[in-house]
Amino acid sequence: MTDKIYDKTPPTVEDYQKLIEDLRVRLNVLNASVFLLEERLPPRDQEMENYLNKINSELEVIRRMIITTPKVVFQKN
Repeated sequence: MTDKIYDKTPPTVEDYQKLIEDLRVRLNVLNASVFLLEERLPPRDQEMENYLNKINSELEVIRRMIITTPKVVFQKN
């Protein structure tokens, strides 16, 4: 999609679909990383617990935004 920005060609629906899929993959990596971090941390104080909860909350917001992105179905003529 960055190539489209440089050559001034408007992005296509396929470009946006690819972007959403790439975001899903990276979001899964972040979720797994946070989970593993939580498992490895020593006992946490309340402040650290609050930070981790905020991170998880923001990841959930992003996940919901991506999930609610409509899928476009093309019909060939």
